[in-house]
Amino acid sequence: MLSNIANTSLSNIGALYFPLLPMRKVTKIKKVKRILMIDDDLEMSQLLKSILQKDEKIKITTAQDPFDAMDMMNDQAFDLIVLEWNLPKLNGLETLLATERGFKFDPNLPLEWEDKKVPVIILSGCEKSSCKPPYTKHFRYLAYINKTDQLENIVNHLRYQFQRT
Repeated sequence: MLSNIANTSLSNIGALYFPLLPMRKVTKIKKVKRILMIDDDLEMSQLLKSILQKDEKIKITTAQDPFDAMDMMNDQAFDLIVLEWNLPKLNGLETLLATERGFKFDPNLPLEWEDKKVPVIILSGCEKSSCKPPYTKHFRYLAYINKTDQLENIVNHLRYQFQRT
């Protein structure tokens, strides 16, 4: 019997000892994407949130103020950021750079941020050429969407970008 087992391949050994175990189908569990939408236009961000969360496996958190957004990012990691470039108080560039600086000095930063490079979608009425996102340790530019486009185009572009990440 031992000589027969020695000459049997590993895949056949399982069949010898566990012939009645059914093969389980492995299904990939889709993780809910956590998205932070930073926009001072509450009406626009709430409208996009309500449309996108209906049929996507996403959870959108909104912030109207860049300082609130920075606090939120210090409390939890996000999978994607949608950022209005022309914010009051701090513009998009200043918001990303200030967040990056804050990460360096925050001892309570969630560990998820340690090796994370979060994609940033710029959603703005500004011209694309005036939106120059920085290269940082934790953020990477993904796409630009013009806020003056039709709502359907904005939603479709966001859905496409969400699927890419």
